[in-house]
Amino acid sequence: MSLPSNVFYLFTITKQNNTPLLFCNAEQDIVVDKQNLRYSSHSDIDVTEIVLDSKGENSAILEGIFSMEGIRTELTLLNAYIQIDMYNAEAETISSVGKYYCVKVESSFLRFKIFLQSELHKLKKHALIYLFQDCQASLGDQNCTVNMKLFEKSYRIVSIKGSVITIQVPIQTNLEVGYYSRGYATIDKNDVLILQHTSMGEKDGTRLDKVVVGTSFWKAYAESILERKEEIKLKPGCDKTIEMCKGRFNNEHNFCKTRIH
Repeated sequence: MSLPSNVFYLFTITKQNNTPLLFCNAEQDIVVDKQNLRYSSHSDIDVTEIVLDSKGENSAILEGIFSMEGIRTELTLLNAYIQIDMYNAEAETISSVGKYYCVKVESSFLRFKIFLQSELHKLKKHALIYLFQDCQASLGDQNCTVNMKLFEKSYRIVSIKGSVITIQVPIQTNLEVGYYSRGYATIDKNDVLILQHTSMGEKDGTRLDKVVVGTSFWKAYAESILERKEEIKLKPGCDKTIEMCKGRFNNEHNFCKTRIH
């Protein structure tokens, strides 16, 4: 973004427990005598976009090039804090643009692009998680947005005894025991709640798991399912915590029925 010839951007990049890195968008290093600080001109960092929101949820985009003396390719900038200031070289004054944190980094060969959100945006995100320990959305609905078809998987039925269904699980899948607890099973076109998912261990090179469902199958009906070699389709459940939302579904940005990024 163009500035008057005597005004430059100053960037202070801070990662946790690391010494701040100082850069500027000038052709030569800028030394601020009042602060006894030198801002490096390496990496040609510059502001390409700043969006100022009336609610204080500002955003910005920085671009630059990787260099040995500046931003190196191995430096991880994600979640780093970046203070942006404007420096008037004639008046030797500094005015703050804002403090941001890095939410995304894109790189292509020698160039990089840094996407920033305001500190207020991050504080609001953590406030939502604190206030709503349990998500208000339903798994897979329009607020949650998780595509459950990506998590469905079919298994061969070995036996059905009442409400206990034994399935064959390929060993190479490394399926987590309990993964389907509180999820749903589709068998013979009927959806039933899974109360428990346990493993019986391996036998003859095959892993056998048990799923206990919220209904009991009549013996004759169970036998007809086995005769037709029906498969059971399982879908995982969600305990509505941010940990599961992030770890299992990679969907924390929709946690609490509110988009928090």
